[in-house]
Amino acid sequence: MASMPKVGPYSSCATLRKMDKRTKEARLLKTMRAELAAHVGGKPNIAQQILIDQAAELRLRIALMEAEGTDPGEMTERRQVQFLAWTGALTRLLKDLGLQGVAQKPPSLSDVMGKPAPQHSTAA
Repeated sequence: MASMPKVGPYSSCATLRKMDKRTKEARLLKTMRAELAAHVGGKPNIAQQILIDQAAELRLRIALMEAEGTDPGEMTERRQVQFLAWTGALTRLLKDLGLQGVAQKPPSLSDVMGKPAPQHSTAA
């Protein structure tokens, strides 16, 4: 069986889709997608899902670039420009998804008091 090519910041989208699901890179993508989906209420519409997928992929590319050269002095000028472009694009995607997220339903009085809600019978 052929080995999986090394994943890096400039890997093709096809390579990212074929990643072994056990790698830390694949787990980062999965976690980012899940957290962003929860951020928009748990059931993203198609437009939100596209933004989530793009944001997760950009976050992975940024993380891979950070891992390759943590010292800004180690990055070439071209890579610094690419890094800034990707972080700017990620920021815009996150703003499009909404920085505040979906408002959570406030707890009910029975939740706060720790008592079960009363059951209403419909017997007449």
